[in-house]
Amino acid sequence: MAMVTVMVAVTVLTKCLREHPINKERQAAGKPVANAVLLLLRFCGSRLDAGLGLSFGIDALDAPGGTGDYHTELASKAESAAQSLTSGERDIVFVHVKAVDDAGHDRNTSYKIAFLEAVDQMIGQLTRQLWEAQRGGGGRFAIAVT
Repeated sequence: MAMVTVMVAVTVLTKCLREHPINKERQAAGKPVANAVLLLLRFCGSRLDAGLGLSFGIDALDAPGGTGDYHTELASKAESAAQSLTSGERDIVFVHVKAVDDAGHDRNTSYKIAFLEAVDQMIGQLTRQLWEAQRGGGGRFAIAVT
């Protein structure tokens, strides 16, 4: 239901942007116009930057214990991503670790370092699981880390 609501909201807002007088003026002047609305949603009491994906019809993958804060279960995120990919359920998975970002905003250097190290372990876990599946003929996988 949330995805349908988001899609309706994005459709209505996009139409409003197309017809807005400021956009019409900018277009007439050859300037870039606003053409998209990105929504930030809340799921399970935690902030997940899933609005963009939902705006394009991409559903959120539920990882047990994925809280979106300093208490998030990184191993669960890796397990959920690997299972979703190796089962063929999804072709692409985006794993976002908000705690790394939050530590920077909070200027908490020790948390930032700890979470970067934990993310390194999570990527290792995900890589091992995908490699085992690929080695067993379960497809080909790529990981992009940003």
